[in-house]
Amino acid sequence: METIECIKSRRSRRKYLKKDIDNKILEEIVDVVRYCPSSLNCQPWEIVIVKEQEIKNKIFELKKRFMPEFLIRLGYTNECIVEAPVLIVVCVDTKKSPSRWLEDGVFAANSLLLAINNLGLGGFI
Repeated sequence: METIECIKSRRSRRKYLKKDIDNKILEEIVDVVRYCPSSLNCQPWEIVIVKEQEIKNKIFELKKRFMPEFLIRLGYTNECIVEAPVLIVVCVDTKKSPSRWLEDGVFAANSLLLAINNLGLGGFI
């Protein structure tokens, strides 16, 4: 897929097929983060792949507890997180990037979404 086509065709998906994603595909998706721009090339992110249902449930409960208005405003439902076959979580070390950690995390997340779209899959932030 051409870059501009990939960017223009990317959409947030909040309903998923009940299919597992092969680990080779996940590795290909996560590998793109190595090429992301970051402040002073500090690459402050860690990417966590979550397939375990119990952990997905806990992540949803944390989002509900600490970001309830965000969840409601964006239309998040239980199925968005809990029923997704895989969660790819971007964590950013604020010590490595004290002044630009948010931008660095957004670059990583956006690159992941473009890689997911390029492979014909769907996702959302």
